[in-house]
Order: sequence, then structure tokens, then C-alpha cells
Amino acid sequence: MTTQPAIRVGDIFAQGAGIAGRSRAVLAGFALGMSLVSSVLSFMTDDMPGIGVEMAVSSVAGYFLFWQVLATEGLLEGSRSRGAGFMAYAAISFITSVAGLLGLVLLILPGLILIARWSLAGALAVARGSSVLPALAESWRLTRGSTWPIVGFLAVVCVAFAAVLLPLGIYAAISEEAANIGVAQQIVEFLGNIASYGLSALISCGTVALFALLVDRDERVAAVFA
Repeated sequence: MTTQPAIRVGDIFAQGAGIAGRSRAVLAGFALGMSLVSSVLSFMTDDMPGIGVEMAVSSVAGYFLFWQVLATEGLLEGSRSRGAGFMAYAAISFITSVAGLLGLVLLILPGLILIARWSLAGALAVARGSSVLPALAESWRLTRGSTWPIVGFLAVVCVAFAAVLLPLGIYAAISEEAANIGVAQQIVEFLGNIASYGLSALISCGTVALFALLVDRDERVAAVFA
């Protein structure tokens, strides 16, 4: 398969918006469901165990959300069943998260570049059944030439996260410091969870948009010249 011409940031947002519109019920269900899980766990468990359980639940729920969006867009290869590729997807998510976080801590740009170059690996594992290392390598190849538009997309997403969650986080911190943990703060935390998981769901749509723009197009071109 050949490396495709670069895409534009607007292409990712336009494609992602259409995908989000077609999967809006699933996205809303994910954001609301995970927000409820987070709220219940905050009442039932201590901070660290609760965070661990929430991360595990969100990882599984995020996978099934990703699978459903890919299925809705007709991007799953053959009859890929729910659960297919989950272990590879989880391993790739862990690798890209750790590598990206280290890059972001050292200097923001390297982290964004790593995340951009490996952004298709999870989708390749779920939709095509690729194992971990081949998926990472193929994602690196396919995103060559489109790295900066993807970095631009990720930068906009980071700004959106900060704009939505930072004010809510400041309010929660002030309320906790003042020992004013009441219904108002719980509502703000719940709204913050909805915003956070809603943005995460939209990021999944952006990843599926990248998959459609780069992987699906690459495979169609290869089929023409096969």
C-alpha cells in the first residue's frame, strides 16, 4: 500500500462531525453512563480504588463505543465481532498513553507527534485484527505526510478539554478547600464528568474519521492498482 497525500485539519473535523451525528445516541449513552458510574463510585469507594475501577470500566466501555462507531460507519473488516481485538486495543492504548504522556511532560510537541503517528493503531487492531506492533508500525506509515494536521486536531482537542474542564476543576477545588461539599458541587462534578466523557467520545469519532480518511482510502487505492 502507498502513503496517501496529506489531509487537512478541517477534513478531520468535517468527517468527525458527520460520524458523531450518525452515532449521537451511542455517544450520549457513553457520556451519561460513565458519568453515572463515576458518581456512584465516588460515593461507594475511597479515591484510589474508585479511580482504578473507573479507569477499568471506562477502558472497556470506550472499546465498545469505538467498535460500535466503526461498525456504524461500515469500517469493520468482514464480520468482526464485539470483543475482537480488545487485548491488542488495550495494549496499544496503554503504550500510546504512556509514550504520549512522557513526551508531553518533557516537551508538549513530541508528545503530540507520538500520539498523532500512533493514532490509527487502536482502530487497526479493532477493525482489521492487527496485533500490537504491526498496528503501531502501520499507523506510523499511514500518518506520514499528515502528522501536522493530526497534531493540529489534537491541539484543538487539548484546548477544548482545558476550556471546559479547568473552570469546573477550579470550582471543585475551591469548594473542597472551603469544606463546602454539597449538592451544588456534586452537580458540578457530574457535569464535569459528562463534559470529560463527552469530549472523549468525540475524540473517538475523530479517530474513526482519521481511519476513514487514511486507512480506508489507502485500501481502496491499493485495490484499484492491485
